[in-house]
Amino acid sequence: KFETLQEAVNAGTTVTLLGDATGAGVVINKDVTIDFNNKTYTVNQAVGSSGTETLGFQILKNNNVTLKNGKLTSTTPVVSGKDVKMLIQNYANLTLTDMNLVDNTDHILYALSNNSGISSIEGATNITTDEVAFDVYDYTAGGYAVPTVNVSTTGKITGKIEVSESINNNLNISAGTFTNEIYEEWCAEFFSPYYNETDKTWTVVLTGGVQTIQLGNGWNWFSSYVDMSGENGLATLQDALGTSGRQIKSQVTNHFSSYSVENQEWYGNSEFTSLHKEKMYMIQTSTDVELELSGDFIDYEVTPIQVNKGWNWISYPVNETVDINEALKDLNASDNDIVKMHGATFATYYKGEWLANNVVMTLEPGQGYMYYRKASDATSFVYNVPAENNKNR
Repeated sequence: KFETLQEAVNAGTTVTLLGDATGAGVVINKDVTIDFNNKTYTVNQAVGSSGTETLGFQILKNNNVTLKNGKLTSTTPVVSGKDVKMLIQNYANLTLTDMNLVDNTDHILYALSNNSGISSIEGATNITTDEVAFDVYDYTAGGYAVPTVNVSTTGKITGKIEVSESINNNLNISAGTFTNEIYEEWCAEFFSPYYNETDKTWTVVLTGGVQTIQLGNGWNWFSSYVDMSGENGLATLQDALGTSGRQIKSQVTNHFSSYSVENQEWYGNSEFTSLHKEKMYMIQTSTDVELELSGDFIDYEVTPIQVNKGWNWISYPVNETVDINEALKDLNASDNDIVKMHGATFATYYKGEWLANNVVMTLEPGQGYMYYRKASDATSFVYNVPAENNKNR
């Protein structure tokens, strides 16, 4: 046991609060983990460089520091003490896990100021202030490497966010709820800002990533929720198949691409150069293959799937498994229309319901389907995904 938090930090590499405590700020110049143990530490006397003591926690460069499982706040300073202007000033590699940074005074200007190092805000960390919740500050003029801030919290960041214009891309948000507007350049790769009209907050949504698809030896019915449309899509798929690929076929007659084992290259119809995100393709392999496809996700809500009279090879550009009756809820189907998956399973539309052959049929990511339309007129639809299944909202 130690009388002050500063003494405990100076003595050890792991510090645990045994109870709520109030005391002076802390200067950290070492690798250390402070476990708040679901307790609150209240700073009543600022620390910092001589003559400019304005900090609650001052975390110096070239260190690895973790603060977790509790609450850090400030109060009116002790007699002869100075107001805390920054609850945390950070120059190190700092991880905040399940922390609550709370500004309940009128003198804190920044809850967390990031001036160098890599800061990670994660777990269920919350920051609450009516001033600046955190910044990403370019202090290269002071001789410091630029900071990077990664935010992936289930908590809420209440307050302003400031990012130096010179390092806009050094903030990477992949989760969290924010009262400050979130900009595209602040989002982590494959994420985009999303504004919630109901509670007037911002978050981010997943708009891309990696899809892994298992292909079996032989023929497979393939589609992807990663956008592979355009001129590079076919080449990307060929590269992903590697030497295990044998043939890629489109529903369009003579649109195919075959792999020559002897020449170790793909060849085929010169008109088959691109893929379409609304279509299924057949892929033949010489062995089991695990495909990894990376890129933007298809926005299935604005991707109409057209079906004509007869058989249609259709894609399933959705990253969730959905019951066929839910998925095709908005399709104007006719009695005796058929949806067939690779193998023996199929479903027939009859009196407003899709009925599978003795199984509950679901549509699954990575799979392509054949749709038989009985009616003579063409129609189109977009897939319906129930809100509870939708990962992206």
